Amino acid sequence: MSVGPWESFANPRAYTAAPMASGVAVFHAAAWIFSHSEELSWSSLGIVVPDRSLVPELEQLRRLKSRGVRMGTISQAEDAHHFDRVLIAYRPDAATLARAEAMAQARVVVAIGENSEHLREWVNTHRPVHLGGADLLAAPLLPAPGPTVAMVG
Repeated sequence: MSVGPWESFANPRAYTAAPMASGVAVFHAAAWIFSHSEELSWSSLGIVVPDRSLVPELEQLRRLKSRGVRMGTISQAEDAHHFDRVLIAYRPDAATLARAEAMAQARVVVAIGENSEHLREWVNTHRPVHLGGADLLAAPLLPAPGPTVAMVG
């Protein structure tokens, strides 16, 4: 019995963060996605933005559309019929990531972030695979050990 493409993901969540450029990050995400199953193709991908104001930014990715990638807003993805694919949230805010997680049809979610604060809660909740940029799962830096100086007034 063959394993379907969705079962091949040990962790179906991934992310990139600044300083990795969003346009580059999409291709890192695609490479990660395609490494999981030969059944997945460009037409398996859907790229969404939080709202219409960011749709022009998808123009830099227009060559992907010619390969079969669907692009639009998160609202359009929620309204789509027969949506059964990888959802790439391009420059998402926290609300977009929450909406992506609520979509039962989104089998795999990848966040391409430029604002780490928008990703932090989602990263802490879902523990996604880090694909590039700042590692938001890394332990915070602790102060160096040494004598403590108290301010006396």
